[in-house]
Amino acid sequence: RREPETTPGGGGGGSGGRTMGGERVPDRRPAVGLVGHAYNILDDGLNLSLRDKLRSLGVRLVTPEHYTPSQLDDGARAMLKKPLFWTLGRKLAGAASLMSRDPAIKGMIAVVSFGCGLDSMVIELAERLIRRARPDLPFMLLTLDEHTGEAGLRTRLEAFADLIIRRRAG
Repeated sequence: RREPETTPGGGGGGSGGRTMGGERVPDRRPAVGLVGHAYNILDDGLNLSLRDKLRSLGVRLVTPEHYTPSQLDDGARAMLKKPLFWTLGRKLAGAASLMSRDPAIKGMIAVVSFGCGLDSMVIELAERLIRRARPDLPFMLLTLDEHTGEAGLRTRLEAFADLIIRRRAG
Protein backbone atom coordinates (compact mmCIF):
# COMPACT_ATOMS: atom_id res chain seq x y z
CA ARG A 1 0.00 0.00 0.00
CA ARG A 2 1.34 3.40 -0.96
CA GLU A 3 1.69 6.14 1.57
CA PRO A 4 -0.57 9.10 0.72
CA GLU A 5 1.22 12.11 -0.64
CA THR A 6 0.55 15.30 1.22
CA THR A 7 -0.32 18.80 0.20
CA PRO A 8 2.32 21.52 0.31
CA GLY A 9 2.56 23.91 3.23
CA GLY A 10 1.23 26.92 1.34
CA GLY A 11 -0.69 25.12 -1.40
CA GLY A 12 -4.14 25.55 0.03
CA GLY A 13 -4.64 22.03 1.31
CA GLY A 14 -3.22 22.03 4.80
CA SER A 15 0.18 21.25 6.20
CA GLY A 16 0.27 17.59 5.34
CA GLY A 17 0.28 14.67 7.68
CA ARG A 18 -1.37 11.35 8.32
CA THR A 19 -4.26 10.18 10.42
CA MET A 20 -3.51 7.65 13.15
CA GLY A 21 -6.23 6.48 15.52
CA GLY A 22 -8.50 9.29 14.36
CA GLU A 23 -5.93 12.00 15.17
CA ARG A 24 -3.96 14.06 12.69
CA VAL A 25 -0.21 13.44 12.99
CA PRO A 26 1.95 16.08 11.31
CA ASP A 27 4.25 14.82 8.59
CA ARG A 28 7.72 15.92 9.65
CA ARG A 29 9.56 14.62 6.59
CA PRO A 30 11.09 17.37 4.44
CA ALA A 31 9.03 18.17 1.35
CA VAL A 32 10.52 17.88 -2.12
CA GLY A 33 8.77 19.41 -5.11
CA LEU A 34 8.68 17.27 -8.25
CA VAL A 35 8.10 19.39 -11.34
CA GLY A 36 7.41 17.78 -14.69
CA HIS A 37 4.75 16.31 -16.90
CA ALA A 38 2.47 13.77 -15.23
CA TYR A 39 3.76 10.98 -17.47
CA ASN A 40 7.33 11.64 -16.28
CA ILE A 41 6.41 11.87 -12.61
CA LEU A 42 3.69 9.22 -12.32
CA ASP A 43 4.80 6.46 -14.71
CA ASP A 44 6.95 4.13 -12.59
CA GLY A 45 8.16 2.27 -15.66
CA LEU A 46 9.45 5.43 -17.30
CA ASN A 47 10.93 7.03 -14.19
CA LEU A 48 12.29 3.83 -12.59
CA SER A 49 9.98 4.21 -9.55
CA LEU A 50 11.30 7.68 -8.77
CA ARG A 51 8.59 8.51 -6.22
CA ASP A 52 9.04 5.25 -4.31
CA LYS A 53 12.81 5.79 -4.21
CA LEU A 54 12.40 9.32 -2.85
CA ARG A 55 9.86 8.25 -0.23
CA SER A 56 12.20 5.45 0.91
CA LEU A 57 14.88 8.11 1.41
CA GLY A 58 12.70 9.96 3.93
CA VAL A 59 11.13 12.79 1.96
CA ARG A 60 7.52 13.59 1.15
CA LEU A 61 6.54 14.68 -2.31
CA VAL A 62 4.64 17.61 -3.74
CA THR A 63 3.70 17.53 -7.43
CA PRO A 64 1.90 19.93 -9.77
CA GLU A 65 -1.25 17.85 -9.19
CA HIS A 66 -1.37 19.22 -5.63
CA TYR A 67 -2.44 22.60 -7.00
CA THR A 68 -5.63 23.72 -8.71
CA PRO A 69 -5.48 24.90 -12.35
CA SER A 70 -6.15 28.48 -11.25
CA GLN A 71 -3.31 28.33 -8.69
CA LEU A 72 -0.97 27.05 -11.42
CA ASP A 73 -2.01 29.82 -13.82
CA ASP A 74 -1.50 32.44 -11.10
CA GLY A 75 1.90 30.97 -10.28
CA ALA A 76 2.95 31.07 -13.94
CA ARG A 77 1.83 34.70 -14.25
CA ALA A 78 3.81 35.62 -11.13
CA MET A 79 6.91 33.94 -12.53
CA LEU A 80 6.89 35.07 -16.15
CA LYS A 81 6.76 38.56 -17.64
CA LYS A 82 4.86 37.37 -20.70
CA PRO A 83 2.04 34.81 -20.83
CA LEU A 84 3.15 31.32 -21.83
CA PHE A 85 1.16 29.94 -24.75
CA TRP A 86 1.47 26.22 -23.96
CA THR A 87 -0.89 24.81 -21.34
CA LEU A 88 1.56 22.19 -20.06
CA GLY A 89 4.35 24.76 -20.03
CA ARG A 90 2.19 27.06 -17.89
CA LYS A 91 1.49 24.16 -15.55
CA LEU A 92 5.23 23.45 -15.12
CA ALA A 93 6.09 27.12 -14.66
CA GLY A 94 3.21 27.66 -12.24
CA ALA A 95 4.15 24.65 -10.13
CA ALA A 96 7.80 25.70 -10.01
CA SER A 97 6.79 29.23 -9.02
CA LEU A 98 4.43 28.08 -6.25
CA MET A 99 6.88 25.52 -4.89
CA SER A 100 9.78 27.96 -4.88
CA ARG A 101 7.74 30.39 -2.75
CA ASP A 102 6.56 27.72 -0.29
CA PRO A 103 8.88 27.55 2.74
CA ALA A 104 7.75 23.96 3.39
CA ILE A 105 9.47 22.88 0.15
CA LYS A 106 13.09 22.07 1.00
CA GLY A 107 14.25 21.00 -2.45
CA MET A 108 13.01 20.71 -6.03
CA ILE A 109 13.56 18.13 -8.75
CA ALA A 110 12.62 18.87 -12.35
CA VAL A 111 11.92 15.67 -14.31
CA VAL A 112 12.11 15.84 -18.10
CA SER A 113 12.42 13.25 -20.84
CA PHE A 114 14.11 15.33 -23.53
CA GLY A 115 16.97 17.79 -23.42
CA CYS A 116 15.34 19.94 -26.09
CA GLY A 117 11.96 21.44 -26.90
CA LEU A 118 9.37 23.08 -24.68
CA ASP A 119 10.45 21.40 -21.43
CA SER A 120 14.03 22.54 -21.77
CA MET A 121 12.96 26.15 -22.25
CA VAL A 122 10.39 26.19 -19.43
CA ILE A 123 12.63 24.34 -16.97
CA GLU A 124 15.54 26.66 -17.79
CA LEU A 125 13.34 29.70 -17.10
CA ALA A 126 12.02 28.11 -13.93
CA GLU A 127 15.49 27.24 -12.65
CA ARG A 128 16.76 30.78 -13.21
CA LEU A 129 13.80 32.33 -11.42
CA ILE A 130 13.96 29.81 -8.56
CA ARG A 131 17.65 30.54 -8.06
CA ARG A 132 16.88 34.28 -7.89
CA ALA A 133 13.93 33.83 -5.51
CA ARG A 134 15.55 31.19 -3.27
CA PRO A 135 19.25 30.77 -4.02
CA ASP A 136 19.61 28.29 -1.15
CA LEU A 137 16.91 25.90 -2.45
CA PRO A 138 18.51 22.67 -3.71
CA PHE A 139 17.49 22.06 -7.33
CA MET A 140 18.19 19.01 -9.48
CA LEU A 141 17.36 18.38 -13.13
CA LEU A 142 16.70 14.73 -14.00
CA THR A 143 16.57 13.87 -17.69
CA LEU A 144 15.04 10.44 -18.21
CA ASP A 145 15.84 8.64 -21.44
CA GLU A 146 16.91 5.23 -22.72
CA HIS A 147 20.35 5.74 -21.12
CA THR A 148 19.03 6.37 -17.62
CA GLY A 149 20.28 3.63 -15.31
CA GLU A 150 18.81 2.50 -12.03
CA ALA A 151 22.10 2.72 -10.09
CA GLY A 152 22.97 6.22 -11.34
CA LEU A 153 19.48 7.50 -10.60
CA ARG A 154 19.55 6.01 -7.10
CA THR A 155 22.94 7.60 -6.36
CA ARG A 156 21.76 11.05 -7.46
CA LEU A 157 18.55 10.77 -5.41
CA GLU A 158 20.43 9.60 -2.32
CA ALA A 159 22.83 12.53 -2.54
CA PHE A 160 19.95 14.98 -3.03
CA ALA A 161 17.94 13.58 -0.09
CA ASP A 162 21.05 13.55 2.13
CA LEU A 163 21.68 17.21 1.32
CA ILE A 164 18.13 18.20 2.26
CA ILE A 165 18.03 16.12 5.44
CA ARG A 166 21.45 17.36 6.62
CA ARG A 167 20.53 20.99 5.97
CA ARG A 168 17.38 20.51 7.96
CA ALA A 169 19.26 18.94 10.87
CA GLY A 170 21.35 22.03 11.21
